[in-house]
Amino acid sequence: MKIYIRFDKNGKQIETGNHPEMPKGNNWKEAPTDFSWEKVYVLENETPRALTSVEKEAMNLELVKARKIMNIKLKAGQVINGISPEWKQRNLLAQATEALEAGNAIPAEVKALWDMTKAIRIFSNQLEQEVIDATTMEQVQSVAIESLESVTA
Repeated sequence: MKIYIRFDKNGKQIETGNHPEMPKGNNWKEAPTDFSWEKVYVLENETPRALTSVEKEAMNLELVKARKIMNIKLKAGQVINGISPEWKQRNLLAQATEALEAGNAIPAEVKALWDMTKAIRIFSNQLEQEVIDATTMEQVQSVAIESLESVTA
């Protein structure tokens, strides 16, 4: 049995296994002779190679940053839906549309909720940018997602 590694379209390891022969499908490569289950591999010039510790750390940082941004988006959505559930948002959109079609101003309740939603979205975008700009795990972890709960218009 030989060890084979499968890579995604970007050349990152996504699967490893012992097989009697090369598995069917795309992007399978035979593991290098110095293969270690403890290492992470990338495909470089059609040849698997182990990531250096610096590369692995950078990859981990990018994964943590992506997860943090996803959590910021989720929390912002929760805060917005806590202020105005989606069914209410749709009703308020309909009210605003009807008011504008009739030549009237947008109702104050609709404007107030939209202003609050915009403030949360702006703050969420600022938090995401802090994560994008972070160069260390500590900087990423210091971005306080919970602070979205304290946003006011």
